[in-house]
Amino acid sequence: MGKCLIYHPFLNVRGGAEKVVESFLTSFTNLGYDIYILTRTSISSHESINKYFESNKEKIVVRPCVGSDVRFKGLLNRVYFHTLYYVNNLFVVSKCINSLKPKIIIGSCQDMQDIFAFLFSKHPIILYVHTPFWENLRLPYRILLKQLRSKMQLKKVFANSKFLARDLHNLLGVESYVLYPPYDDGFFKPNLEAKDSKSILMVGRVSPEKRIHLGIEAARELKKRDVDFKLNIVGLIDDKNYYHYLRELISRFDLKKNCEILPYGEAEVIRRYYQRSIAHWMFSFGYYGLTNVEAMACGAIPIVPPNCAELVVNGENGFVCSNSIEFADKTELILKNPKLAEKMAERAIANATNFTFSSFFEKLKDALESLDFA
Repeated sequence: MGKCLIYHPFLNVRGGAEKVVESFLTSFTNLGYDIYILTRTSISSHESINKYFESNKEKIVVRPCVGSDVRFKGLLNRVYFHTLYYVNNLFVVSKCINSLKPKIIIGSCQDMQDIFAFLFSKHPIILYVHTPFWENLRLPYRILLKQLRSKMQLKKVFANSKFLARDLHNLLGVESYVLYPPYDDGFFKPNLEAKDSKSILMVGRVSPEKRIHLGIEAARELKKRDVDFKLNIVGLIDDKNYYHYLRELISRFDLKKNCEILPYGEAEVIRRYYQRSIAHWMFSFGYYGLTNVEAMACGAIPIVPPNCAELVVNGENGFVCSNSIEFADKTELILKNPKLAEKMAERAIANATNFTFSSFFEKLKDALESLDFA
């Protein structure tokens, strides 16, 4: 089929965006493409990406951003880094594309600099957009995407959710195709006998954008009501300052017996906590949230903010809540009503089947066939 270049800036986080990269890697391998990967970091990602790296090191292009260790003060530092990354990305990606001459490029984009990197490419590009990162830069994004379309480089834009597709249309004038990030349905499965009737879970990197502090505030509210519970926060520590801030909150709110931060990123550990938990909380910005789907597959009821509402039928297989008090309300409801929790968990498990890899692959094939790529 020819060469396929997959670009993703970070392959050392083990987050949901990297699961999409993993799915593209498997999909295009199944379609017969010769896969190359370009990234800006060392590779310490999900299992299949790591295995591909070990077996195909000559097809993995790692290009750290030269000069990123330089520091200035104040606004100058911000200007320097933005300029550095835009110019560096453009140079590195253009050089890689010109060398490989791929039949198709998959741009897994988390920031404007990722899209900007393809500006001078003459090869077909498919963008996968993970987050609504354009909020304060609508005009530049419009101009950039229009430029890519005008040269017939940009063939397709995928969005990770209907909410994101709506924003792409309304704010940027871009039509996109919804392609939900899939979970590993062969790995994340329920074990209802392992359920702990007091257990609540949050899964994600310990980093400010995950807004874990709101979960600690919800836990504080539960304690005020004398609810018997244990909140486990599972994820690698990405920001040490934020980690220490969370520990200070736990201590200040007298929650040491109720809250624990567990710095693990291994899939087996995360699955075990999904399987034992009654509820899974998420407070992150952005849309979708792969951890919500993994939790549902393991029988943990998702309680999510409005930006992730499309994943659940409110009151049927999960809850949509707008603040910490509402999170506490719904959590208290299911902790004190085991039969309700059991029914909702069954519906959550059924709902997770809408987000499997096979569904992702079939939709991807349909999209590619309309472009004569598959």
